[in-house]
Amino acid sequence: MKSTIVLKNAVREDSRELAKLSIMAGGNFFPFAYGRNAEAILSEGFRSTNTLTSYQKAQVVCVHDEIAGMVVGFTEVEQHSEQSESEKLLGKLLGVRGLWVLVVMFFMPDFFGKAQPGEFYLNSIAVFPKYRGQGLGKILLEAVELKAKKQGFNTISLDVNGGNTRAITFYKQAGYRIVDQVTPKLFRSKLGVACRMGKIIP
Repeated sequence: MKSTIVLKNAVREDSRELAKLSIMAGGNFFPFAYGRNAEAILSEGFRSTNTLTSYQKAQVVCVHDEIAGMVVGFTEVEQHSEQSESEKLLGKLLGVRGLWVLVVMFFMPDFFGKAQPGEFYLNSIAVFPKYRGQGLGKILLEAVELKAKKQGFNTISLDVNGGNTRAITFYKQAGYRIVDQVTPKLFRSKLGVACRMGKIIP
């Protein structure tokens, strides 16, 4: 039977699946920074509104009505206007663990997780393992690029772990190139090399 594939904007009820996909996309980062409650913390973040972690920033691709993958992105303007509320929410969810996250982020490159002026930022993209090999990653990537273009952006950027050669190859095949890469000053074995990749949207 042919798969029914649907791309749509995420809703609040998708938060748990979005959290699972975010952890997959982030590699070691979220478990290392957020601890064993990373999934619950991310899920609550996605349930919020008007923050950088909101479900409102996500699109999902569904196969037979099941979420198979997601992509999350935001603009530099959204980052500027919603950063404060995002940090308050994260601080509330993390509690004292927030101090540890601040330490981890201090040693990350300045560009990590941030949209630069005039760019749309692809925050995360992931597909559940059982749905890979069906071209869903390409569908999601094209969807976020279209979203960026509709909002007037012709440049899109993202961050990826330098050790994730599969992801880097995927992005390069889609026209992205590495524009910067930095090894964190500390926690190298956990966080690896941070690569910033970018693309001019045709």
